Amino acid sequence: MRQRTVGRAILWGLSYGLFMTVTGWLGNNLLLGADWDRASQLAANQVVLPYPGIVREIISLVFDFLHMVLLFWIFSRFQDRSIGSALKLTLVFYLATLVIMYLAMVNSRLLPWEVSLKTTLLGLVLALPAAWVLPRVFPMSGENVESRS
Repeated sequence: MRQRTVGRAILWGLSYGLFMTVTGWLGNNLLLGADWDRASQLAANQVVLPYPGIVREIISLVFDFLHMVLLFWIFSRFQDRSIGSALKLTLVFYLATLVIMYLAMVNSRLLPWEVSLKTTLLGLVLALPAAWVLPRVFPMSGENVESRS
């Protein structure tokens, strides 16, 4: 049973990670593209990264996949697997992990606070539907997935 739960957390986490990656890329390029362009021009630290562009892109894409697998796995361990519990977890997990990362980037002058805030809000909006998906992937004991459809 536990292997099945871990497998479901990986499968659904990777699937939701794909959703986050695609919609996040669209949002960052279509909605926030001008902000990101200005941020790259105003970067206080002219950091020369040791990796080629494609490697940096792959590394940045891996984050959503790992982040969502972890979110789904944590929720699978909960006793209370209600939508309310899923919403609380999604909010706390997403804000705690992203806010800390973006605050560090703002503090180091790698990213203006406005872009950090907008990107965090965009990511949160995209992560919130996970609160609806989580209880359906991991129903409470005695429930099955088909009965919720």
